[in-house]
Amino acid sequence: MAGGRRLAALNLLIADGRLPKDHEVDCRMVGRQEAVEMSLSENSGREHMRPADLVMAYRNLTDAGLSPDEIAPRFGVSPLTIRRYLKLANVSPKIFALYAEGRISFEQISALALTDDHELQERLWEHTPE
Repeated sequence: MAGGRRLAALNLLIADGRLPKDHEVDCRMVGRQEAVEMSLSENSGREHMRPADLVMAYRNLTDAGLSPDEIAPRFGVSPLTIRRYLKLANVSPKIFALYAEGRISFEQISALALTDDHELQERLWEHTPE
């Protein structure tokens, strides 16, 4: 998961003749859970992640078997914060896509996430005055 940009950079350096083709690079195989954690840690440390990306990253960690109580201290947030983000992962995919595009605010998607009924979420959104 991690390292796509690094691999591209290495390939570019090799193509430019600045590194030999047989240049050795340390690689480490890790499990899915550790890979997701490493990726999230690298991305959140480099720049502020978009909230929608955090939602999916936290969901990936829970899918890998971690609880909110285990995730929270690794990223310096409370378990309640993790649970709130995870609640957003369960909204209608249509609504979540709008959130990821920045067309719905955190407050709006949080309100829609109060129900697990995707059809109701979509109807409520469609009838929300602008």
